[in-house]
Amino acid sequence: MQRILAAFLALLFIPIAAWASEVENGGENTTPLRIYTEENPPFNYSVKGQVQGAYVDVVLEVLRRAGIHKKPNDMVVIPWARGYKETLLRKNTMLFAVVRTPERESSFKWVGPLGEYRAVILARRDRQLDLTSPEKLKKYTFAVTKKSLSEDFLLALGVPQSHLVYINSPKSAAHMLARGRIDAWSRDQSVARWTLQTLGYTNTDYEVVHTFSVKKRYMAFNIGTDDTLIEKLQTALDELRQNGRLSKIIKKDTALKDLPPPYPAHK
Repeated sequence: MQRILAAFLALLFIPIAAWASEVENGGENTTPLRIYTEENPPFNYSVKGQVQGAYVDVVLEVLRRAGIHKKPNDMVVIPWARGYKETLLRKNTMLFAVVRTPERESSFKWVGPLGEYRAVILARRDRQLDLTSPEKLKKYTFAVTKKSLSEDFLLALGVPQSHLVYINSPKSAAHMLARGRIDAWSRDQSVARWTLQTLGYTNTDYEVVHTFSVKKRYMAFNIGTDDTLIEKLQTALDELRQNGRLSKIIKKDTALKDLPPPYPAHK
């Protein structure tokens, strides 16, 4: 019986010993960190299951410099609302790229900024939408991502929630806008323009009918994340910014460089 018990205990502790060895030797998953992101091209998105984009490269480099070795396939691309909820509730989780606002400040620990969030309302030019008053806003339907800052912006403008059409991917919203199934789409301008372009739509057929204030995007971590790790990651990102590496990583994405000029503002 003693031999059986000893053998059982040895088997029980093999995974723990192996994990400890991996951490000590700098293995690929030295930190049990689950990483969530969304379809947000060209910054973070998936192609045939492969996660890629400018922010993906930045996040991986920041983690590497802090001693955390991850690969693109260690990241999980899921709908924004689900990733947001998971990061709120689960320890050792992070979500990128999250707009940092006063309302969200105490819900996460933050590392950033990674870049900017330029939310707009985009519409087909031939529709000539009039958004000059709250009453006129109520006539239209808007595609938006659930639990996003764009949703908050629209509700603050007085758009009824019943007029919001929730979508899980920019591609869905772009197709709906082009086919007239919605009146407008609220999203980061670069994301909307990149998506329309890659789907073969003509960018000049669409215009910005409203622009919101510019915000900053961050890596958001579950509130239980160790402060020492947050400090290491912030230091790593600050070093990337100071030595110019951050801007080089962002600019190397050809999809960003090949984008047409921003839409002219609607008068």
